[in-house]
Amino acid sequence: SQQNKNLAIKARQQLIAKMSTLEEFQNDASVMYLKEKVQKTLQNFETSFEEQFHLVQERKRDERKKRVDKIVRVRKSFEHETRLLNRKIDERMQAIVAQTEDLRKRLNAGTHNND
Repeated sequence: SQQNKNLAIKARQQLIAKMSTLEEFQNDASVMYLKEKVQKTLQNFETSFEEQFHLVQERKRDERKKRVDKIVRVRKSFEHETRLLNRKIDERMQAIVAQTEDLRKRLNAGTHNND
């Protein structure tokens, strides 16, 4: 029992010694310098990561906008071509109707002349 007590006391003293060594180590100037350097590096990394992320987002947004703009341009062009074609079709239909009327008048005139 005394031996266990002595071992416990020794272990406690060793632990206290380790703790004070750790505190000294943590307060050491070079360790503080390294800590700051690591923190700055980490901050720089996070900052550059965020910047890269935003750049990628902007690029994606730009590409999406270009695709949408292209689709809109193609649609407008298609609508314009459709209007032109419809106008040509209407003109052609009117010409056909006029020719048909002309032929009908000629036929009627021809049949009346043959009476």
